[in-house]
Amino acid sequence: MTISKGIPKPSKEELLAAALDVLIYEMMLEFGIPANLKGYRYLSDAIRITYYEPQLASRIMEGLYTRIAEENGTTVQCVERSLRTALRRVKRLRDKTVLMKYFDSEVCPSTKKFINSIADRLRRIDIIEYKNSRIPPV
Repeated sequence: MTISKGIPKPSKEELLAAALDVLIYEMMLEFGIPANLKGYRYLSDAIRITYYEPQLASRIMEGLYTRIAEENGTTVQCVERSLRTALRRVKRLRDKTVLMKYFDSEVCPSTKKFINSIADRLRRIDIIEYKNSRIPPV
């Protein structure tokens, strides 16, 4: 890969972060959550934060939602309501195979379980990809 003069080569961490964003985006599309919903952004943020900081998963309201609210200049209540709205889309999925694929159930899980399950799945994908050396060298 050639890089033009003056454009820095991305670090391995930046490549991993971009790959994580793509995986989250693809999962959200699969769940039928449109990108124009605030809940899409908050859910993406929640999954990304939980991916990097799993300890926040146990403190969803006072830890995770507060952080998302601060980063987006809104309230914890707005974050919670937007996440519920986004997950309502998932509950209305006609094709329940998507839920079976991710949760081994045809019922959409709670917000906390949804975020934790997706973040955990992404961590496992990352480990597998890394072990198989499919991440391009930097």
